[in-house]
Amino acid sequence: MTIELSEKEGKILREIARDYKTRYQLHQLLKVAADSTVHKALKKLMKLELIEVKREEPFPRIPGMNKKYFGVTFRGLIAALKNDSVKLQQIQQREELVTDWVKKVQKFDNENKISQAFGIESFSKDKRLQILQNHLIEEMKDCPPELEQFLKHYDLDYSTDAMIFGEWVWHILLRKGAGLVKLAGVGL
Repeated sequence: MTIELSEKEGKILREIARDYKTRYQLHQLLKVAADSTVHKALKKLMKLELIEVKREEPFPRIPGMNKKYFGVTFRGLIAALKNDSVKLQQIQQREELVTDWVKKVQKFDNENKISQAFGIESFSKDKRLQILQNHLIEEMKDCPPELEQFLKHYDLDYSTDAMIFGEWVWHILLRKGAGLVKLAGVGL
């Protein structure tokens, strides 16, 4: 099962996945006749937890009003990849996306002993999360095709952020382990 998005919602998700956009920028890019179309799409994408407000800044000419910049969540990235509307290397904010996501799933590390698998359980919680975050960011930097395929396999109706986090970390461990086995000359 996949999240059902209209054509316009899919286009908005793609544009926001590539880089942060304001409602006005989306309206201009998509050449939508009514701003309410963009507004409704943004509300739906936020309700589905595919996008969020990443930053706000005051409007220079309108006191009390803020300009909101929307960006994808990690789930939004997966949804955009699944719909083939964007490729991983097109995502401008990959490092920030991983950083935000790791903060969201901090609790998961404590419950599932992932730090032990990396041999870093003796470090402080903040240091452990920094090490895990660095591994995930390193993984995202080169945008390997196998990572894109790995992320596309999730069914967002049933996969939680914690599940994705855990599987991704184990995926990295398995690949690094396989590399170590190859370096050691051990045949599988």
